[in-house]
Amino acid sequence: MVLAPAATGRDHAGVTDYETPRGVRIPATAVRFSFARSGGPGGQHVNTADTKARVAIDLEECGFDEAVLERLTKRFGPVVQTSSEEHRSQGRNRETALARALTLIDRALDVPKPRRPSRPTAAAKERRLDAKAHQSKRKADRRRPSVGDD
Repeated sequence: MVLAPAATGRDHAGVTDYETPRGVRIPATAVRFSFARSGGPGGQHVNTADTKARVAIDLEECGFDEAVLERLTKRFGPVVQTSSEEHRSQGRNRETALARALTLIDRALDVPKPRRPSRPTAAAKERRLDAKAHQSKRKADRRRPSVGDD
C-alpha cells in the first residue's frame, strides 16, 4: 500500500493511486485527508498538534462499474469515511485511517452468497412430532376425568 504525506486536503505528493489489500486501485484524486486535534495522552503537545486523521474516499471518483458502485453506495453512502487518533503521530494516524478505509472497500466488494433455505431432516421432523405428542399427553393427563370415563 502506498501512503502519501498529506498536509492539506488534497496534497498527495505525487501518488497517483492507492491500493486495497486485494489490489483494487483507488485514484489519489478520490481520497481526501483532514486533520483535527486528538484526545488522549500527549501532554502539552496534544494541545497544539492536529494528530487525529480523517480519510474520506469519494466512491463516484473511483471509477467502479455501475453494479459495484451501487453496492458500495448502498452500504456506505457516496463517501467512505474513517478516522484514527490512536497514535501520537499524524503520519501514523493517516496511514491507519487510510488502511481502514481501503479494507472496508475491499470487504464490501465481495458479492454476498445468496442464502439457500435449508429443510429439516426426517429425523428432526419425527423428534418434533414425538415431542408434540408427549406434551399433548402430559396436558391431557392433567384434565379431570369426564363422567363417562370409567
